[in-house]
Amino acid sequence: MASNEGEEALLAWVQSFSEISVKRLVDLSTCVELAHICTKVDSSFFNPEWKNNLSHTSLDNKDLCKLNAIKVCERVLEYYKECLKLSFVNIDTPKSDEIATGNIKEIACLIQFILGAAVNCDNKNDFIGSLMTLDEYVQGELMAYIQIILDSCVSVGEESSNMDEEDLRQRLFELEKELALSAEENQALRSDLESAKSFISDGQNGKSNGEIDLIERRAVETQRRLDEVQEELMMMEHQREEESIRLEVALRESEEWRQRTEIAEQKADEVAVLKDEVDYLREKADKSTRLQASLDSLRQKAEESNELRKKLRDAEDLAAQASREREEELRKVKSYKTQLQSTKQALVEAQSKAVDDERRSQRLENDLRAEKEMSKVSEAAAERVTAELISLKTLNEELSLNSGNMDSLGESLAAETAAGDDMSLMPPQVREKMIRVQSENKRLSEQVEREISRGRSDTVELKDTIESLRCEKQTLTDKIKDLEAKLAEGGVKEDGEAIQELEEKIKSVESENASKKEQFNSISSELNAAKEKNGEVEALLKQKDEDIKAMETRYRSYLEKARSVIKTLDPKNNNNTEVVALRAQIAEKERLIRRLETEKAEKGKARDQEEKLLVSAWYNLGNKNIRGAVDERVGRSQPGQSFLARQRQQTQQRRNQQRSVQKARMNAAAGGAGDKKFFPSRS
Repeated sequence: MASNEGEEALLAWVQSFSEISVKRLVDLSTCVELAHICTKVDSSFFNPEWKNNLSHTSLDNKDLCKLNAIKVCERVLEYYKECLKLSFVNIDTPKSDEIATGNIKEIACLIQFILGAAVNCDNKNDFIGSLMTLDEYVQGELMAYIQIILDSCVSVGEESSNMDEEDLRQRLFELEKELALSAEENQALRSDLESAKSFISDGQNGKSNGEIDLIERRAVETQRRLDEVQEELMMMEHQREEESIRLEVALRESEEWRQRTEIAEQKADEVAVLKDEVDYLREKADKSTRLQASLDSLRQKAEESNELRKKLRDAEDLAAQASREREEELRKVKSYKTQLQSTKQALVEAQSKAVDDERRSQRLENDLRAEKEMSKVSEAAAERVTAELISLKTLNEELSLNSGNMDSLGESLAAETAAGDDMSLMPPQVREKMIRVQSENKRLSEQVEREISRGRSDTVELKDTIESLRCEKQTLTDKIKDLEAKLAEGGVKEDGEAIQELEEKIKSVESENASKKEQFNSISSELNAAKEKNGEVEALLKQKDEDIKAMETRYRSYLEKARSVIKTLDPKNNNNTEVVALRAQIAEKERLIRRLETEKAEKGKARDQEEKLLVSAWYNLGNKNIRGAVDERVGRSQPGQSFLARQRQQTQQRRNQQRSVQKARMNAAAGGAGDKKFFPSRS
């Protein structure tokens, strides 16, 4: 019984035929569309004459629908018996009455029988290919229906063996029945014989001779009949034994035939699977050819994209060259501007430095005077300390004279204070004052020494700085004179004219750069499109390589299966044309795979060669463009000078500018450092 999913799968298979447009299985109850599918299965058996005998009617006319269903069902069953040499066992055939009334289950059963005929006919490869294009769940349901048909089909030889077995069983049953009847008849005859014997014994006692003779004759006749029945019974028993032996032999033969048919069915299933896989591989080969054609077209597109990429790179090089020229001209303009500003700043700085140097020399003289005064003050402080020390000694002597009971102690104190070795025996006030005076004396003496040494070093440094400032002042005055002479000669005007010319050149270069940017944007958009196409091409190439690898692995596995099946079959006794055809197809597939592999290797080599040629052409083009740009620059420059002379002139100008800037920075740094060094109190 078909389920809803199975009915939908059968309807999807019927709808796969382009000539048939139905939406429900009920619409197939007229059987005209199913007859059209039968003509697709075998046009010679289901000929157009048979199809024309069917009546085109509506679903309401049940009688004509029934006649059409009877014709289609009988013709399909005849096709199984006559063409496919198959008969059905343990399966219900479609009922034409139910089909005419629109029973979906019976219509599905008839479609199932037609599907089984389609996958077993001569054109089964086409039908299997159409099944492979359907959805996966539809394929699963249809394969289940096909398996039911194949399990229920039995070949004609096996059916004859089954019929012989049934006949033998029927014959044995009839013989057993006849044997039972003969046994009953024998029992009846025996009872008759016993009754006759008893009658004879009774007749001997009191009957006449005529009656005795009659009874004897009847007894002899019954005895004869009894002997005949016994002989017949013996013959029937012998026949029964022979038939039982024949039945056992037939059962063994039928079991052997069943085993052989199961093995043959397994081999047939394997062969069918191999045929399906070979068909699938054929489709893959066709698909690979189509992909190869698409690959060639995509390769042409890739070449076009490479040409566009070359154009884009040329435009980029031109734009980069123009930008470099513009940057060089801008650097020249900036160098001229910086040189002019540096000369102006140098003039202003030289004037300001001259004023600062005068002020600095005055400050240094004032500082020297202050240091001398400080040294005098420190000498006076030292004299005061020595005088105070002398007064302390006298005070100590007076104290020692006043204390009468401490004469010896006072003498020792005076001696120790004079020597300066121990002050522990002095009074605390005197000792504290002595310690404070000594520490202050040391501090003042150290400060005086530091001030003297610093004054000496400062005087030396002041002399050196004064001399360096004088030299620098002389150089600055020389520079100022040179700059004033240049300004008088009108060099600034010439620089201004050169700057204007450079600005005009910059504007022209910017306009050219804008146009080239537009060209660059257009070419970049084309390049992006080409890159996208190239990415798609690469994705297709990867997909194709993966498909080829998967196809090779599957083909190798199928080839191993086919070899194992061929080894199991005996090549001496097996002359099956299908196996020979499979071997030929396998050899052809191997040759095709080898050819595809060689073509793939050759194409890879050609691709590598193309890439190398592209790289070499690109480098040659770049060198050519660079050489042309250099020649163009040389042609634009002044004709009276050579290229090396102009380069030397430019480098000499840059060096002079850098030296002047560095000197100005050093002078500024030296001025700032001198201020910090010689005037720390002001900072």
